[in-house]
Amino acid sequence: MNALVSLCIGVGLSTSTGFRILVPFASLNAAALFGGFTLPPEMAWLNSYPAFFGLLIGTLIEVAAFYVPWVNDALDTVEFPAAVIAGTYLTGTFAADLPTLMQWSLAIFAGGGSAGAIQGLTSVTRLTSNTATGGCATPVTASVEWLSALVLAILSLTLPVLAIALVIIVVLYALRKLSKRRVSIKR
Repeated sequence: MNALVSLCIGVGLSTSTGFRILVPFASLNAAALFGGFTLPPEMAWLNSYPAFFGLLIGTLIEVAAFYVPWVNDALDTVEFPAAVIAGTYLTGTFAADLPTLMQWSLAIFAGGGSAGAIQGLTSVTRLTSNTATGGCATPVTASVEWLSALVLAILSLTLPVLAIALVIIVVLYALRKLSKRRVSIKR
């Protein structure tokens, strides 16, 4: 696989973990089992039916938990560091053809950074939404988030260059929103 395409796949999947952590892993698993997608050697564990069923159950639980107001806010304390770690892992694994320093620098900054930016934006959006609507908007935000994770994961696996363009737009938007929020908090 071309190193640039692999990097685009990794960063796209990493960004997807910012919306829902298990969705990109489940997407990779399904693509390997049913779509003939070739996984990097370090991810061979994903190409199995036990992984499929485990990820399916885990993904359904993760997605369902975010439909419960206030539970979703509590999950953010665990999801933020987990998304950054998962994002770093995904980009690092897909960038294995690059020199080690470049591989892990990109993994940390592009993979972990994009996952963290998206997770930060979703956390702030969810908290604001829950506070403003008393949790009534939770189904809408939860649906947008997991569908965004799924679309971005599928796009990363099928059209990685287009996915990276979308990632750049979404991450820049997230950073802009988060920096505006930070400025308004300081006032």
